[in-house]
Amino acid sequence: MSKVTSHLSEAEMGIERHGSSCQSSTGEPPAYSPSLAFHVVVPSSKRVRPGDHLDLGVYLSVPTELRKALVGMSLHGLSIRLQTITTASVASRRRSHTTYAELYTLRGIMPLEISARDHQFEVPSELWEHHVYPSMLPSFQCYGIQRTHRLIVLADIVFATNSNIHVRGLLLNRVDVKY
Repeated sequence: MSKVTSHLSEAEMGIERHGSSCQSSTGEPPAYSPSLAFHVVVPSSKRVRPGDHLDLGVYLSVPTELRKALVGMSLHGLSIRLQTITTASVASRRRSHTTYAELYTLRGIMPLEISARDHQFEVPSELWEHHVYPSMLPSFQCYGIQRTHRLIVLADIVFATNSNIHVRGLLLNRVDVKY
């Protein structure tokens, strides 16, 4: 799970607090923090095969305090890539080669609507459901060499608050997959 990198102050969101502010000892933002959570979910039991349709869920969680302060939110781009890393280790030297296969790209602006009762928005999977995994060599691991695959999902989110403050952030999530 990745948290958004931009935080708004309570004054910018129009929230008034009295008394001391709450700090978390774990480094996590407090419950009222205007942070977004970005989740990418793939079926855990699924082994990805060439020609299979992309079967993943992309979710954006918005805390109640931030949702109340928002007047609009939109997705300005979404990219789903398959990253392949081949690593060889020989005589205490390690070399890696990384390649990417573009599986889906959304260009343009897509408004996001998060209802007042829900804190989570699912990006419609209909956007990428007709896209398939390419033909690639399988994942493996043996003495001295390994190949791993992971999905890289990058989302460009823009939102505006009641105070006419516009925030743009790139959200990134990586999910290992068996190929």
